Amino acid sequence: MIRNYFIVALRVFLRQKIYSSIKILGLAIGISATLLIAMYISGELSYDHFHADGERIFRVGSYYRFGGNETSSCYSDANMAGWLKQEVPEVESVLRLAVKPAEFIKYQDKIFTEKKIIEVDTNFFSFFNFKLLQGNASDALSKNDKVIITEATAKKYFGSQQGEDESPIGKILLVGSEQKAMEVAAIVADPPENSHFKFDMLVSRDPHKDQDTVYQNAYTYFKINSNTHVQSVANRFPDFYKKYVDNKSTGEWHDMLHQPGNDYHFFIQTLFSIHLDSHLSYELDANGDRNQIYLLGSIALFIVLLACTNFLNLATVSATLRAKEIAVRKSIGSLQKNLFFQFMLEAYFYTFIAFIISILIIYVSLDRFNGLTGNEYNFSSLSQPNFVAGMIILFAVIGLLAGGYPSVYLSSLTPSVVLKRNLAIGFKGIGLRNVLMVFQFLVACILIISTITIYRQINLIQNKNPGFDRASLFYIQNIESLGKNKVTFKNALMNLPDIVSTSYSNELPPEASADFSFKLKGKEEYHLLNTFNIDHDNLKTLGYHLEQGRFFYTEIPSDSFAVVINTKAAHLLGIKNLTDDHFIAGNNTEGMKIIGIIDDFNFESLRNEIKPMIMFMSRKGDFGGFLPHRKMIIRFTTGGLEEKIADVQNLWKEFSSAPFEYGFLDERFEALYRTEERFGKVAMVFTLIAIVVACTGLFSLVAYATGTRAREIAIRKVMGASVQQLVFLIGRNFLTLIIYAITLSIPLTWYLMKTWLSSYAYRVDFTFEVIIGSGLLVLVIAMITIGYQTVNAALRNPTVLLQSE
Repeated sequence: MIRNYFIVALRVFLRQKIYSSIKILGLAIGISATLLIAMYISGELSYDHFHADGERIFRVGSYYRFGGNETSSCYSDANMAGWLKQEVPEVESVLRLAVKPAEFIKYQDKIFTEKKIIEVDTNFFSFFNFKLLQGNASDALSKNDKVIITEATAKKYFGSQQGEDESPIGKILLVGSEQKAMEVAAIVADPPENSHFKFDMLVSRDPHKDQDTVYQNAYTYFKINSNTHVQSVANRFPDFYKKYVDNKSTGEWHDMLHQPGNDYHFFIQTLFSIHLDSHLSYELDANGDRNQIYLLGSIALFIVLLACTNFLNLATVSATLRAKEIAVRKSIGSLQKNLFFQFMLEAYFYTFIAFIISILIIYVSLDRFNGLTGNEYNFSSLSQPNFVAGMIILFAVIGLLAGGYPSVYLSSLTPSVVLKRNLAIGFKGIGLRNVLMVFQFLVACILIISTITIYRQINLIQNKNPGFDRASLFYIQNIESLGKNKVTFKNALMNLPDIVSTSYSNELPPEASADFSFKLKGKEEYHLLNTFNIDHDNLKTLGYHLEQGRFFYTEIPSDSFAVVINTKAAHLLGIKNLTDDHFIAGNNTEGMKIIGIIDDFNFESLRNEIKPMIMFMSRKGDFGGFLPHRKMIIRFTTGGLEEKIADVQNLWKEFSSAPFEYGFLDERFEALYRTEERFGKVAMVFTLIAIVVACTGLFSLVAYATGTRAREIAIRKVMGASVQQLVFLIGRNFLTLIIYAITLSIPLTWYLMKTWLSSYAYRVDFTFEVIIGSGLLVLVIAMITIGYQTVNAALRNPTVLLQSE
């Protein structure tokens, strides 16, 4: 019996080649798009799941609100580890990480700048499941003159000079300008791509950094016992916060904690939530976005439903072509359940072929998909148990969705009714097919409007003026290596042709610097201000606007005791008109004169509001120890860029033995929004796929409609109807349904995009121009799809049509 079902299914496929091919192609496109998106989502959801006890690992974060400025940070006090061990018996183990500033490291004639050096406690490898390849980790992490390097780092330093079988263990690396000798004590496998932090080198954490004061300088992780609920641990935090922070705080810190409206507390994050849900200050690596996962998951669901809707529509169309076959089968004794199984098997037969084609599509397009997303997915991912199980479930669901209703409908047809009248189903009224068509174009409208909004937002954040001129700027790193030659090097740079200006700073946009507490002298209320250590040429080099007062002058020695603030800080401090009486105090500094106010500029991502900021020139004994100059930014004239960089590099070699590393400020901003840009491209590609699937179904339905009304078209044409009238007659019902879809899509898309845009401090408006433009685009696409078939039918010779009838 089953063999007979397959033979009939194959015959139907060959007899209805066009409808069958469209059904299979639509399903194949929908399935391949869904599997690719599922591959992306699976990768995002897999972060940190390679740790065996990941569900028992948590990270401590800090929240503080002082003087109207609030921040949530990944940092917690380095003493947090001791507090947890002492106060919470449910905690099994605690681990601290600290990111070291970039260091240039030398081995023989090789020298590189390492930006991913992490200080860790000795239990790092028993806490996390990073794979140790060679050496003794506990020994390496118990001494401050040893280092653990990754496999990739080992190849970088030793690969070309050492034999394949010669181990790097025991080799000496020279670190920093002081050329500190560090022995390679162990090799660790490269961190997986789905780890929320990456590293190239691990060194032991310096215990002298932990002081009995409140200072945010560590990433603290803890692991609870297997039979413990994390809430019982969270409930202890207020107690030891009060015991160790509040009761022991003194001076300005105590005053800040107890000012009305201020708040400071710790919170807990699960390890598995960090990548998608944590967007705190000082994240260890760029994180993903759960809202993007939801949007892409919705797109995948919509595409599958569109493909199933196409299949369902075309299956009901083919019912009219098989109605007499069904009637004859029933008349000679076929049971309804046999016919039902026949049609369900046909649906799964088509679905199986679609799956095979979709796998071929994925194989061909995977490299381009990787380029689109910036990830490295392998075709072998489809053979993983979870993916195989998912594909089996998807196969079953698609076959059921696509074939369920047609199977019930076709198997329930009554022979007497079928043989007495024509079952051609018209397009007037609100029937299942009309509802499905509205759904198809409702989805298409939602995706088009959403994609346009996403691209408008991406365009805004990429091209918005940050408040300074970021063009024609490049920067160089490893400034610490210049030592006492900083001034001489800068003066030498200014003697080069086409160099307009240069400036040293501890950080560059779009990165925030450290924040410290300040108050206006004579006031009691403290405020947190982002703090930048710059030199007197910073204003000229970056090109932001001075609103009041003046900037720093080297000719005025007292400017080393002065500061410049932005307008946000001036507003917080209550300064409207700057005078000589405005002084700022805090962080062991008294009486720093405010000499200027600059307009706000974006020194962070546009996801965040502009924060209050203070600038100062480095002064030994104050901020210089915390915020040393690490970078120099250079403004140059346009043209001849390669020659300018070569000149700077040659000059650098005269003053520093560190590697010459440079970049462009524009590229830093572009990198900041690369995730959004890739997401926009992915959304656009899959939106186009959804439109193609929807239009394929519409094309088939219009072809069926013109075919079933061929005689009516011929008669109307003989009676004098014009081509335009015939096109309007056939197409108006379709266009009416599409207008319904456009109307319904507006509130749904408004809610969807409002939710997505809420994560941006600076965002585009959801305007009617976008809605109208998107609606017109959908109408044009639909009219082109409808027009081809209707015009073709209207232009046919009525004599031929009537003879065939």
